[in-house]
Amino acid sequence: MLQMNEIPASSEMESNEIASEVDMKSLKALLDKAQERFQIPAYSVTLYKEGTYTHLSYGYRDLDGQIETDHNTLYAIGSCTKSLTVGALCTLIDKGMLSLEDRVRDYIPEFEMADYYVTDHLTVRDILCHRSGLGGHDFSWYSRLDTLTEKEVIEMFRYLPLTQPFRYKWQYSNHMYALAGYLIERVSGETWRDVLRKNILMPLGIDRVALSTSDAISDDNCAIPYILNEESDRIDAVAHADIGVMGSAGCIYMSSADLAKWDALLLNGGVYEGKQIISKALCDQMMSPQMYRDNAIIEPLKDFTQNRAYGLGLEMEIFRGRRMVYHSGHIDGFSAHQTIVPEEDIACSVLTNLGDHSGATIMSYMIVEYCLGGGEDWLEKISTFLDGVTKQQLEMIEQAKHSKPDNAPCPVELKRAEGTYRHPGYGTMEIQADLDKLVIQFGTHTFSAVHYAHQHFFLEPTNLTPNTYIETNLDIDIQGNVIAFEITFEGIKESKIRFERQ
Repeated sequence: MLQMNEIPASSEMESNEIASEVDMKSLKALLDKAQERFQIPAYSVTLYKEGTYTHLSYGYRDLDGQIETDHNTLYAIGSCTKSLTVGALCTLIDKGMLSLEDRVRDYIPEFEMADYYVTDHLTVRDILCHRSGLGGHDFSWYSRLDTLTEKEVIEMFRYLPLTQPFRYKWQYSNHMYALAGYLIERVSGETWRDVLRKNILMPLGIDRVALSTSDAISDDNCAIPYILNEESDRIDAVAHADIGVMGSAGCIYMSSADLAKWDALLLNGGVYEGKQIISKALCDQMMSPQMYRDNAIIEPLKDFTQNRAYGLGLEMEIFRGRRMVYHSGHIDGFSAHQTIVPEEDIACSVLTNLGDHSGATIMSYMIVEYCLGGGEDWLEKISTFLDGVTKQQLEMIEQAKHSKPDNAPCPVELKRAEGTYRHPGYGTMEIQADLDKLVIQFGTHTFSAVHYAHQHFFLEPTNLTPNTYIETNLDIDIQGNVIAFEITFEGIKESKIRFERQ
């Protein structure tokens, strides 16, 4: 565990063809500022432009060992995995084994959702563009990955409440991409990892990729994941996340050089070194709007960005008049971003070993801005805006703390809330009383529910729920027995997750 100022100015700059050294030095200087601003231990960037790959790297992939990074270092790419999962599925579609309009239930007959109509009509396209009506529900799996099986995840769907009407609104769902992985296996008779390796990675010449955490850890050039401890302002190493049966939603480790190969394939209509790996028609589908989401544009970008949408495993927007296709990835101790600008024949991959998703994303905007010849300082604009959002969130938390009503004790002694509670989709939690708090053991994670007023509590912020309080409350019967514990995980009061006392 080291202070950030102990990181040296180690760096790598390499191109497989002659590039403008002055230009690349200037770009690297910009990226180094972002590395310093976000206190990123290491980054690796590969820029593909007009057939040329240029690599920029900086910092340590291992702080304690003082080991420098390079463009072949493996990083967890998080949800950038999703576009590769879609790519693997597209190779099966190209072979006529299924279509985007096929119903999920035709291949996974035991599949059910909370709404019977959605169960009957959900298609492959629906799950890939996040329009199923299912919200995030990430707490239903993230805290119990060490025990979940594929069968349990499929059964889970029927108990997760929908938070929007079917095909009405875009809602990001890792569950749907886990389902995409299971679909690949049902259709092909092989694991999704084997299909991906055989149909996408091998044709791209990618023979060094980790499709599981254990494979990544055993690689001798894999970055160590880190987080910034806000209280001590120190960089702490964290454990690699193993997302197991949710792997097709975000488990892949790659180098920036290899992720850029995949982006270049998409940029070139599914062709790599003269080989048609995915049909152009399906590449176009991946990079075409399926669901619009304009409300996702943050304030600093509103004068420069329009028509933000989601395709199939990829996001897109019009940035400075050009179509920009991208996806971010964020998982414990890592953040990543992949970007394609078809009109300018540009693709880039940005990988970092710090669990702050904004760093890699801002660096990608900086790269595109630089390549387009613009002069906007996105590092300053976006990071200042995000700092303001964080400050506002913290002020709201403080305001909530100080606006507690007087004389509003909990109707029952907290000891009476102790016990085991269960939701069929989210699993089991254990609750113990501790002074004015309820300590909740939820899978591998521990939360503290602080009493607010009457039967209402707030979950204290954690690294899983930074800068926010999650509303919770006890359900107490007429005899004073605690019969359930309700948590507003999705941020929608009408969609509380109710854990029944066992």
